[in-house]
Amino acid sequence: MARSLGSRLPRWFSAATFGLVAVAACAVTAVLDPSRSEAFPACPVRAVTGYDCPGCGTLRGLHALFGGDPVEALDRNVLLAVAIPAALYAYAAWLLRGFGVRLAVIRLRPAVLVAVAAVVGAFTVVRNLPPELLPPNTPFL
Repeated sequence: MARSLGSRLPRWFSAATFGLVAVAACAVTAVLDPSRSEAFPACPVRAVTGYDCPGCGTLRGLHALFGGDPVEALDRNVLLAVAIPAALYAYAAWLLRGFGVRLAVIRLRPAVLVAVAAVVGAFTVVRNLPPELLPPNTPFL
């Protein structure tokens, strides 16, 4: 019986390839300003509705973070403060699993998932409120 290509590759290969592509994408984001470059797509939610989605500002925030300005990054999208560590942990767990190392699995109860969805939903609503309804100089929206 012939073995498929996937069965001949090391278990870590997919995660490592994804990591290399992600590093290349981060390098492009570090060099090109998403606010000024047409290399980045517009947000489809904003294009259709005119409202910011929970992810709006993420590329500009990453650009600011790679440029050494974490406050500007959080100002672009405060959810980056949770999303980046969570994504890095998930990636590390995937990559290390290919080498036989198991990181602790973080299991979230349904109530926590509902709370996360509520926070993201509230964030989306508040960031789309007219500025005159917000306190002066409200950061991170």
